Amino acid sequence: MGVFFHEFAHAMIGELELPATGPEEDTADEFSAWVLANWVRGKADSFLIKVTNSSPLYWYHSALEKERAGQQHRWQGEHAPDHRRFRHTFCMLYGADPILYGSLADRVGFELEDKRRCINDYLKHDKAWKEILTLRARNLGPDHPGTYPANAPGGQIELAFRPTQSPYGHKAKKLLDTFLEDRLRELSRSFVWPRNLRVEFLDCGEPNALYNPNSGTISMCYEVIEHASLTVLRGEGIAALTLGQRPMAFVQGVWWARVNTESGLLDIRTTYNPDQTYRSDETWAQTGHLAARVTGAWSVQPAGPSQLMIHRKPMQFHHTREFCNRLGYCQPHAPRPASYPVLIIDQNTMNVDGVVWTRMR
Repeated sequence: MGVFFHEFAHAMIGELELPATGPEEDTADEFSAWVLANWVRGKADSFLIKVTNSSPLYWYHSALEKERAGQQHRWQGEHAPDHRRFRHTFCMLYGADPILYGSLADRVGFELEDKRRCINDYLKHDKAWKEILTLRARNLGPDHPGTYPANAPGGQIELAFRPTQSPYGHKAKKLLDTFLEDRLRELSRSFVWPRNLRVEFLDCGEPNALYNPNSGTISMCYEVIEHASLTVLRGEGIAALTLGQRPMAFVQGVWWARVNTESGLLDIRTTYNPDQTYRSDETWAQTGHLAARVTGAWSVQPAGPSQLMIHRKPMQFHHTREFCNRLGYCQPHAPRPASYPVLIIDQNTMNVDGVVWTRMR
């Protein structure tokens, strides 16, 4: 997503003729981080939070890998060194939400003065971007000011996922299709585009992404998604699953996860049996004023090469009255989807709807 919105910034500068007073590559990095920071700000969306955490980590781990390999940055190049790209993009995210990104800031060694500077820089850049974008925006109300009327004609942004031979391409489409379509619709509505634009995901034969000003096309190569994913996974100490492993056999066993609900943290242990059913061991989690019992039944089905889909009964979390708070009030749980895609990370780890499960045996 960080790479995509970097290329989208080039498209905005080219199509909308936005002013860019500094090096365009640095401006595109800043815009990308600013978009992600504002989309996740104030939201409890686990998918968005993982996206915004992973985006700068791509540059962080890429810089470390190049350093270990003894690669020298070509100073004549238009892009900044990867460690500088990480600093600038992560600084924007941290400045927007110091609490959300505080632990990552500490892990990578941001000192107190760096943190303060990032907060001040974000406020300045946030104000600047809002003023700049207003020049090409439709006036959609107090929260979305613009110099053009709301009904001003303009081009649309089309999204296309081309057929792919890459398993990462199939995963990208599953994860990003609806997510990106909704956001591109917002961007089509918000700005007056002089022509139609096309965003396409495709096999390129190399890790790359680019904006073509002649055709008005943003191309995202499936190879760059694979490269970015593996770079972050390696850097975070997670070995990617080889595609030859059978997912149904992989999931058999006892799994543990810690789930953050409105009741607090729940420790859940689940057993997958060879008859393709899940059994949730009854689990209690005391959280101070409130406790919850985890129950339910699951089934699992293959959803493609090295992919799974877990289905469950409509209610997974239940409170019992004797474990409500002191006033006798039991918090309701928000409706949850009936099925979750599963991302197999390594031989003992899987991610189900943003929750990381670890194999116990």
